[in-house]
Amino acid sequence: MRRVKVVCALCVGVLLLVSASIQADVYRWVDGQGRVHYGDKSPQGVAASKVNMPKAKVSKDDTFQVQPTEVNEVDRRQRQKRIIETLSAERKSREDARQKKRDDKAEKLAKCKLQRIKLNESKSVNVYYRRNEEGERVFISDKERKELDVAAEKKYQENCSGK
Repeated sequence: MRRVKVVCALCVGVLLLVSASIQADVYRWVDGQGRVHYGDKSPQGVAASKVNMPKAKVSKDDTFQVQPTEVNEVDRRQRQKRIIETLSAERKSREDARQKKRDDKAEKLAKCKLQRIKLNESKSVNVYYRRNEEGERVFISDKERKELDVAAEKKYQENCSGK
């Protein structure tokens, strides 16, 4: 029975030593939508930076504690300033991306509106023509006009569907 206790105590001691010495790497990356992610594996195809994590230490009562670091006030303030600058830059980047999406959507809506107006005008006109290289009017047959109207409607549906 004493042997079993000794073997168990040795196993527990080895497990504590191994678990204290093993620490996974942590990586930080930003996805395509501008969201920040953290993980224990660096994703493929994305630039990820390794995060410096404080070392963990096992105390006498078998609990993990973060070792205190001696940091003076100046270093602490510099780190805070860098964090604030990084967060501000990330926030600005996300806001710029959102603004670009809004601008693109507004531009697309304006183009669709103009395309719809031209399409309606084209359908309401009795005589249809186009201009040649010299700027002269060249009248189009009814068959050609119907083909142009169908092509314009198809283009509108492709570019502006659901709007």
